Amino acid sequence: KTDEDTFMIREGHHYSVGSAWPDGVVWLMTLKAAGLQPHHTVLELGFGTLREGRSVIAYLNEGNYCGVEAEGAGKEDKEVAYELQVNHLVDKNPHLWWTNETVKAITEWCPHSPDYFFEGAVLKHIIKYQPTLYTNIVRELHTWLP
Repeated sequence: KTDEDTFMIREGHHYSVGSAWPDGVVWLMTLKAAGLQPHHTVLELGFGTLREGRSVIAYLNEGNYCGVEAEGAGKEDKEVAYELQVNHLVDKNPHLWWTNETVKAITEWCPHSPDYFFEGAVLKHIIKYQPTLYTNIVRELHTWLP
């Protein structure tokens, strides 16, 4: 392992693409303002390196976070393992899937229909490059709305 690999695994991913790391706290505050409680279940579409998700995982009861990320996303599995460990979230047992079968992950793999859903910027990318997938995801998410 090189020094660069060690840095990337430790903290380098905090400086890669995307929004600032404190955005996770903002997402948590937003979800709580909408009524989120620790016993609720949450689905994050496009969890990446848990930039936003780690704050939500920490707040929720064990097993109540479900995240779906595109398969082949690079080193993110190492970065996610690091974030779970360094933030003491391993025992929260989040359900994480790296897959290109997003709709199947949402409908079949999450242990419960989520009470809340959030995503940082995934849908704007999907609609641009895969409009049919976007339609299917939105259709499935709509079935959970009251």
